[in-house]
Amino acid sequence: MDKQELQQKYMQFQMLQQQAAKVQKQTQAIEQQLMELITIEEGLADIEKTEEGTEILVPISAGIFLKAKLTDGKKVILNSGSNVAVEKSIPDTIALLKNQSQDLMKVQEQLLTDLTKMDLQIKMLQQEIMKEQ
Repeated sequence: MDKQELQQKYMQFQMLQQQAAKVQKQTQAIEQQLMELITIEEGLADIEKTEEGTEILVPISAGIFLKAKLTDGKKVILNSGSNVAVEKSIPDTIALLKNQSQDLMKVQEQLLTDLTKMDLQIKMLQQEIMKEQ
């Protein structure tokens, strides 16, 4: 292998490493989204069991809550996009969240497959580069 081929292999190696790092970040972001969806599902299930009139804490922002009384623990209002909100039952909302979770898991699965392929390519290139040095 001549010097130019070696440089090309090394550049390819670096590009694959960068791509793998990006894919890894994406899988971590998806994992975080999945955890948030599970937390929301659990919260909705708890609210559905809570008696109306019960005082609850409503999150306003990270670590900031507002005290409120629950007036309807059977329905939630969802933003459906374009500043349109729709009322849905908690079971329907939980089903929607489960579908979102399944979609995210499929994307995560594909990313992990891609990452495995990239790792294999990186190792092969690394071996080729090391052989020539």
